[in-house]
Amino acid sequence: MPWSNSYSFILKQLTIARFPKLLCIQVQRASLNMFGESVKLSGHIAFPLVLDLSLFSPSSIGLNIEKNDMSQYLNPEASSRNHGGMYRLVTVVEHFGMTGSGHYTVYRSVRVASQEEEDCEELRWFSISDSEVGRVSESDVLGAEASLLFYEKL
Repeated sequence: MPWSNSYSFILKQLTIARFPKLLCIQVQRASLNMFGESVKLSGHIAFPLVLDLSLFSPSSIGLNIEKNDMSQYLNPEASSRNHGGMYRLVTVVEHFGMTGSGHYTVYRSVRVASQEEEDCEELRWFSISDSEVGRVSESDVLGAEASLLFYEKL
């Protein structure tokens, strides 16, 4: 009870029934201060190049969702692609400025054919800001103060 001085243990659990092909994660960067004014929450939040969400699948925690199985209504290719929970970072969106104004920069990965090995691809990162496009390092991308993260299913 809210007026009680006792504490309770609460557990919140999240499971993902079917992993999407593209996963978008929004980092909450806006808040209200004690005067009710909108402020930007700055600071770096670490994010991985490869994201493993397999621990959030129903099978990893012993849940059986066969009772509500909708696979008969799905494309068989689509349902077989959705069992693993591994994702690769493909896009990072970074905001510069305040909550009411500013500028967005996008970091985008592009797969290109390897110069050194045949039948192999390299991953290159580019920064896109208005009409300017330039190559950036992986560490530049990982150092961004991300507002949006886009992950592609492996």
